[in-house]
Amino acid sequence: MSFSEPTPELEALRLERPRLLGGHGAFRTYAGEGSRVAVVLGQQARVAAAQATFDAVVEAHERCADPRVPRPLARTPMGIVFACSATRDLASLLLERQEERLTAGAYLALIDQLASALLAAHGAAVATGALSFASVLLDEEGNVHLVTLGKNLAIVRENGSLRAGRSSLAAPEVLAGALPMPCADTFALVALSRALLPHVALPPGMMEALAGEASKATSFLAWESTAVVGASPAQRAPLADWHERLLAAWAELGIAPDRAALGRRTTEQATPISPEGTSEGWALAADGSTFRGEDGREAVIPARSPLRRILGFLVARWREGGSPCTVYELGEVGWPGEQPIPEAIANRVYVAIATLRKLGLRSLIVRSDAGYSIDKRRPVRIL
Repeated sequence: MSFSEPTPELEALRLERPRLLGGHGAFRTYAGEGSRVAVVLGQQARVAAAQATFDAVVEAHERCADPRVPRPLARTPMGIVFACSATRDLASLLLERQEERLTAGAYLALIDQLASALLAAHGAAVATGALSFASVLLDEEGNVHLVTLGKNLAIVRENGSLRAGRSSLAAPEVLAGALPMPCADTFALVALSRALLPHVALPPGMMEALAGEASKATSFLAWESTAVVGASPAQRAPLADWHERLLAAWAELGIAPDRAALGRRTTEQATPISPEGTSEGWALAADGSTFRGEDGREAVIPARSPLRRILGFLVARWREGGSPCTVYELGEVGWPGEQPIPEAIANRVYVAIATLRKLGLRSLIVRSDAGYSIDKRRPVRIL
């Protein structure tokens, strides 16, 4: 287990032995000793602009008395500390063992807990309308923890504006600027549940239904598409109704929530695999200035190149043991201070990653729904 270097922000929050769990746009999430999790602003974020976002998160968590919604313990201008035993986020859980899918029971336990947490939040008049793989935290017992109520940090910038992307799953009306209502959480959870399916070992009945064939799950998926995904906010099915139908549909397939299986997956480690093309693995400079690729040749990246900044950021995230770097994060690192349209950012990052891969990192930089990262299963040496 690797720990992050102490920073003034983390020291102010008194988080001991911090370990990066993941990044959320302008924010970072750390786990510390004593069952503590901190949400902290990134180094380049605007502190004053972030306060309204932090206010919304703290208010939402203080209003919701549910074990899956961590209680705020401390607040500074740079971050929030929660009482939370989470040890990782969902994005890293899926990335580290891409070749091994979640069991259907573990998947259902995850969705069941998320639905219960959101319903508890609705009882406290709290809605968010957005979820993401990076915003769901898990502990070693398979329990879900949400530190994103009020404002989902995976899609919010420090100034409170929203950004959409592949890794964010938000109701369209929320992305358009509307205040989130409970029906928006229904849409967000359905979107997340569907986005997870490629990572799940599905039983035959569900596989047939997804392929458009008749099965026990066909009627549920058809209803879900009509009553949630395709419905207007005013006509969208309540979350409690969807939750009940979901559990019933999976029960017909012989699947029940299996929190123990989710806990086992949370504590499993990635299986090392051999590097391709070299017996020594990869050698990377910590600042991204140079590396030795899989063909054994050394590459030097110019000092002012976005490639150097992007590779250095990927290396830093790998050393911290954190979740993948989003396209938005890599765009900000590669071209700091610029604010191009999202499509332009995505294109720049795509070209940069493709170039690094051609230079010798093809098998080392991997892509997932959550973003780009250095493959933790391969041997890497820091120069």
